Amino acid sequence: MVFGPAKMPHELVTRLHGEIDKVLRQPETQSKLKEVGVDIVGSTPEQATAFVKSEYAKWAKLIQASGARVD
Repeated sequence: MVFGPAKMPHELVTRLHGEIDKVLRQPETQSKLKEVGVDIVGSTPEQATAFVKSEYAKWAKLIQASGARVD
């Protein structure tokens, strides 16, 4: 996943997604990433945002319940 600053313009998100997707679809890129154990999972920016939000909600509850703190 690639993250950018909050409130990045939608047009820029769309362009970056398209360019990164092109690179990740190249066989050489896929081969090199596979060699180091990276699995490419494609999604849209909207799907990625939904995933991050769901993970945040899930892990935030666990962290709060554990009483873990950052010192």
